[in-house]
Amino acid sequence: MYWESLLHSARKRIVQTLLIGAGDYGLSFVFQAQRTPGLRVCAIHDRSIERGLAAFRHAGLPGEAIAICESLGAAQAVLQAGRVFVTPDPLLPMQLPIDLVVEATGSPEAAACHAEAALQHGKHVAMVTRRRILSSDRSYLAEPGAQA
Repeated sequence: MYWESLLHSARKRIVQTLLIGAGDYGLSFVFQAQRTPGLRVCAIHDRSIERGLAAFRHAGLPGEAIAICESLGAAQAVLQAGRVFVTPDPLLPMQLPIDLVVEATGSPEAAACHAEAALQHGKHVAMVTRRRILSSDRSYLAEPGAQA
């Protein structure tokens, strides 16, 4: 009975998500999120605005549902209208009511900066990378399959 109550509550809640990095993983994440009840990617940051737009389009969103936002006010208006946005500023969406930041840039240095900012803004963070960090001081990074 308690389990049923938890599941019912979880189905009502939608986790608002910022994706940082719209590469291969990001593209598949946005696509899958569109088909996952309770998960919504409402913002994407990528160094390439076009790649962020393409990720939303690949997931099946129509062009009119996607905006490019460079200011906090514009981003707030887009979210209030139920639309999604792409931004050149990874910190801008962290000022909004977003629950989860998925960091998928593949850059350990950028990932550390994004995660720190997200945590400072009270967001949950999911780190996604193909790289393996072997030292906490980042002095030795190895690609998967490399000899240590």
